[in-house]
Amino acid sequence: MNTDNKHNCNLVQRTYVIIIEFIRSDVGITDQAHLISAFNSLAAEVGSLPIGSSKRSQQLSLSLSTKMLETHLDDKNKAVNIAQALNTSYYHHGYAVGRKEAKDIGLEITYPDQELESIMWSIWLDFCDEMKCNQSFDPISEIMNDSTANRIISQVPIVSIPANTPPQVAQNLIGQIAQQQAKIVQQPSLEISQPLAAIESFKNSYVFKQQLNVVFWRDANMGLSYNMTGYSKGWEKVSTKEM
Repeated sequence: MNTDNKHNCNLVQRTYVIIIEFIRSDVGITDQAHLISAFNSLAAEVGSLPIGSSKRSQQLSLSLSTKMLETHLDDKNKAVNIAQALNTSYYHHGYAVGRKEAKDIGLEITYPDQELESIMWSIWLDFCDEMKCNQSFDPISEIMNDSTANRIISQVPIVSIPANTPPQVAQNLIGQIAQQQAKIVQQPSLEISQPLAAIESFKNSYVFKQQLNVVFWRDANMGLSYNMTGYSKGWEKVSTKEM
């Protein structure tokens, strides 16, 4: 057996073990006959590799969160219990854990006095303003608010046709004019920088930005269309003045 085949066999074996563990620990089925039946059903409906990949991701998340908690807690069992609660009790990364709920699962919570709470709120408002948290991102608005793009889009060609012109004749006239005036033109695209995350300290400040390249044009019906390509430049160090 060559190295690749051996690796694939080991991967499949580990995946089967992970699926069985998933059925036992997550689903709660321990009876051997029911375990085999559940395994066959899952493998047939979902596939063994996706289930194994999902379970490995869960185990990785649990391991990493436990290690991070251990850097702040001396009690390793407590770190494991908190990590287990955070990884299994909440089903969305956007779920906001309040102070009471965080305290209930074992995290050490400080209730700030009025002065500290005011400082924390001011910091949040600063981040909120910088990252435009109160504004929904709208590419059309970004195009219209850009002076260069607005100038290009605002130059709208209008064909003046008498109001009583029959629709078919009007359509033919517009088609003829379009054929005569049609040409390929070069115009600049619009670059938009969107901050997605920020980390600050007394010494350094970093911002994670996503760059968006927007190509825009008017359709034949004068509607505004665009094509947007997103790419990221990653974390950038910035001065505190820029923040």
